[in-house]
Amino acid sequence: MKINKKHLLTVFLIGIFGYVTYSEENVTATKKDVPAVQRANATVDIKNINKIIQTINYINEIWVGSEEVDKEKLYEAALRGMVKSLKDPYSEYLSEKELNELNEGLDGVYVGVGMSIRKEKGDYMEVISPFIGGPAFKAGIQIGDIVTKIDDEDIIDLTATETSKMLRGDENTKVKIEIYRRGLKKPLTFTLTRATIKLDNVEYKMLDKTNKIGYISLLQFGSTVGEEIKESILDLEKQGMNKLILDLRTNPGGSLSEAVEIASMFVPDELIVSLKTKYGVDKKYNRVGEQIFKGDMVILVNKGSASASEIVTGVLKDYERATIIGETTYGKGVAQGIYHFKNEKDALKLTIAEYSTPKNKNINKNGIEPTIYIKMNSLLSDKGYSSETEQAKENRKNEIIKILEETEGKEKAAEIIKEGDRQLKAAIKHLLGEKVTPDKKEDDKSDKKTKKDIILEDNKDKK
Repeated sequence: MKINKKHLLTVFLIGIFGYVTYSEENVTATKKDVPAVQRANATVDIKNINKIIQTINYINEIWVGSEEVDKEKLYEAALRGMVKSLKDPYSEYLSEKELNELNEGLDGVYVGVGMSIRKEKGDYMEVISPFIGGPAFKAGIQIGDIVTKIDDEDIIDLTATETSKMLRGDENTKVKIEIYRRGLKKPLTFTLTRATIKLDNVEYKMLDKTNKIGYISLLQFGSTVGEEIKESILDLEKQGMNKLILDLRTNPGGSLSEAVEIASMFVPDELIVSLKTKYGVDKKYNRVGEQIFKGDMVILVNKGSASASEIVTGVLKDYERATIIGETTYGKGVAQGIYHFKNEKDALKLTIAEYSTPKNKNINKNGIEPTIYIKMNSLLSDKGYSSETEQAKENRKNEIIKILEETEGKEKAAEIIKEGDRQLKAAIKHLLGEKVTPDKKEDDKSDKKTKKDIILEDNKDKK
């Protein structure tokens, strides 16, 4: 049984992108429960709205400047300014185009440069992985590259969402990117041509036929991944699988309805996740459908596992249905609602709730601690490459070796490469009943340097 999405108001659980669904009826009830004293005074509202209208009219009628005045753009700027004043990186005004792009991205299809990124406000952007065959990949952008400028604009003060918008655009348009690469004295500049990117959100295979271990990788919680995950499980079971590794590393989140559906496939319990709004109204999401896999499980996570990824991880950890291996997750436990303007095609995205796991654990800014802590350089993850050719695999390995030799030296790089995907190896070892020795947890907090710090220190060493 799937969640009926027809009457659902879209709500977002954001890691970098992602959304959850929230009952429209529940939102209406919440508004009715708000005390009258907390509602805006109608007279004051009209007075302030008139100020906005008068300001836009003054600009349109008497302002002298070098720019042409467009009243629609002025109103849009007013909307963006109001939301930006909240200082909430996850709340924003969305034009019709931006809303469409957001929905397309969740379906795994969008126009951009084709790379997975990590970006925090106040720091530069790191390339987690250029997608094979995409514009970034073809141009030679590498895993671990640090993007400092887009179209000559310094991006350090931008959010992940704002940065992503700059990388996206119309097909066949160009975007200029300045990149810092460790080991090089000068930054590199690339001019990329945007193209349509199609991601396969779900990949799976029998990892070990002898020991009946299956593997499923989920890149993000797009709008149809629940059904895809179900089909993957059933196909793997036909091949003899009775143990499963679910790889949620560097998965920024997605649809809550899909997260609830996926979590329900692995647990017999009712409660999956709870959301708490501004006025204390709890919305509980119970399981949907039947549990279809009851075998031993490992979930792989890292610092890039966020939002919907953390919901699934938290559910299976709380109910002791899976061993969690990897690093502490991102810690994104807030939900955003999409509110469409009446008879219009643009919308507001606003943070409206916090969520917690079945055992009432607040994930926001805390993340989920793994059962077995294994630290690993994200460059070595095999996730997302299960279908690559041997030649592509060799090319990727050589690229990683080059990066590691530049940053770690040849001897240390050789050791790291030899270890390979330590987290995946630990998961296999655990499912085989062998002892897995965890790394020291303090190592998880040892790397506090920002991308900006790395650049400044490296440039200082070169002088």
